[in-house]
Amino acid sequence: MKEKFRLYAAAFGRFVLRKVLIWAVLVIALVGLSFFVWQGFGAAALSERLIWTAIALFVVAGMLAFSQTSGGRDFGVPGQFMNSAHASVITEWNIEIRKDIERRFDFRLLIFMVGLIVFLAGMIIQILFD
Repeated sequence: MKEKFRLYAAAFGRFVLRKVLIWAVLVIALVGLSFFVWQGFGAAALSERLIWTAIALFVVAGMLAFSQTSGGRDFGVPGQFMNSAHASVITEWNIEIRKDIERRFDFRLLIFMVGLIVFLAGMIIQILFD
């Protein structure tokens, strides 16, 4: 049990360090670069743009999560089997389907966590500089 928890914690840590933080830094940099297009750089403006960007990321992650919640039909898996021969086919498909599900789940989680970090960066800027 402890070893399994360690493996999951290590995988989650790699996910955060390799994907989430890189995307969060890119999003924050893009928000910072937006001041070259629209003037008015300041701590309050930066904080506001970061928070609105985070809210947009939360909305996108929520839409992705809710758009894939219809049971049984999401990934081509019917809700019931016609006979036992179909069960083996579904079981063999299950490995590929689970990989697809996990990849989609990672993407939704990635967007949500990037939004969370961007939101926290906006809050920290607001607290420190205003």
